[in-house]
Amino acid sequence: MGQGPSLDSVGRAAVDTSVFIYLFEARPPRGPKAVQLFDAMASSTVVTSIITPIEVLTHCKREGQTELEKQYVRFFLATGNLVVMPVDWEIAERAAEIRARHRLRTPDAIQAATAIVAGAKVFLTNDRRLAKVDEVNVVVFDGWAP
Repeated sequence: MGQGPSLDSVGRAAVDTSVFIYLFEARPPRGPKAVQLFDAMASSTVVTSIITPIEVLTHCKREGQTELEKQYVRFFLATGNLVVMPVDWEIAERAAEIRARHRLRTPDAIQAATAIVAGAKVFLTNDRRLAKVDEVNVVVFDGWAP
């Protein structure tokens, strides 16, 4: 678990759900830091699992936040350097291996597997439990210094 390479030159970065939530909520200190992070990755390809929109849209629907839901949908569909990856067989197998080895929840294992299969140089999350996944450089958001 480290800071990892400079994010403006990483090439391909995977991002967990929590970091998108920080970006959209924009509350200090995490919101402005998330904006800096996404600005730093503007020339990189950002990947996330289909799990991410499922998680954020579920929250919006549960709370009746239709405007926020629309913002998320626009962002996920229209951000040019963002790739939302489906769970295919390769990701499913890798997620099962990660779950078995590290005893992670299924959504977390899918996020990590997506990062690995996508060839991400870093996996940005704020879940310290994911730091035990050693096939990808896990960067914990709260430990990242812009």
